[in-house]
Amino acid sequence: MFVKLGELVEAEVSLKTAVRHAPGSAALMDTLGALYAQWQRHDTAVEWYSRALEVDPDHLSALRNAAVSMQRMRRFDTAREYLERVRTPTPLSADARHTPQSSQRLLPLPSRVVRALLRELCV
Repeated sequence: MFVKLGELVEAEVSLKTAVRHAPGSAALMDTLGALYAQWQRHDTAVEWYSRALEVDPDHLSALRNAAVSMQRMRRFDTAREYLERVRTPTPLSADARHTPQSSQRLLPLPSRVVRALLRELCV
């Protein structure tokens, strides 16, 4: 897609158009947030991750990406909150229900993994 080709401006336009046509897609909003994070526009990235999480509060990619952007903005307490939400998801996010593995339950991250991520964020 555009991001892989480095055509970031075209990707932004295409993703915004896609979000207008599919306003319930947390995955598209998360992808748009990731695009802004590539540009080091973490404040805008977090806005899109937040929109994704309004649609699907357990969207794991948006939670993880929001934590990384918050860490980049040195907002460690908020980053930690997002990581805690990754650790204890509800049974299945909306996007997970539409994948071939939808019969599998999402398991929370082990405590040791969360501790390691938190240590990394606080460095």
